[in-house]
Amino acid sequence: KPITTGEGGLVTTNDDELAARLRRFRSHGIIRRSEHGEWFYDIAEVGFNYRMTDIQAALGASQLGRIDEFIERRNEIALAYRRGLSGLPIELPPSAPDGVRHGYHLFPIAVENRAEVFHALRDRGIGVQVHYVPVHHHPISAHMGFGVGDLPVCDALYERLISLPIHPGLSTAHFDRVLTAIRAALGKL
Repeated sequence: KPITTGEGGLVTTNDDELAARLRRFRSHGIIRRSEHGEWFYDIAEVGFNYRMTDIQAALGASQLGRIDEFIERRNEIALAYRRGLSGLPIELPPSAPDGVRHGYHLFPIAVENRAEVFHALRDRGIGVQVHYVPVHHHPISAHMGFGVGDLPVCDALYERLISLPIHPGLSTAHFDRVLTAIRAALGKL
């Protein structure tokens, strides 16, 4: 998540069997069977067209060389959020354990009256979002026997979460606008 390919991504593993299965999955579940001719293949399992274009791969590869820079910048912004939001009625995300560097793909905060705060921030041009609607809230989870209310701690936190803008290109001026808008939304100006 700290880099982009426009859309799509990559998976790494040291498990050869899993790697082979992932390759099949990304390409319609196809297994080539050259013993029947170079053209022959079987579709052994359900798969999809999850192959990234060359342009997307080139973008991702170029960003891999900057991944440390991107993560460092995200950590700087996260620290600035922690300092700038201290003392406000906000629950901040957990910090990374000692010896671990957080990737800060998201910076979610928990607030009371999420809808009110969300709309107040959006009205001020702040690109907040809610990440993510819990999986057990979606109809696709019903067949597994889970629904809204079945995971009460998750449900309670979800009702309060808002993700703040955090990306390597976030300028100091935009960051200051975010803090000012949060304080205003919480009635602290």
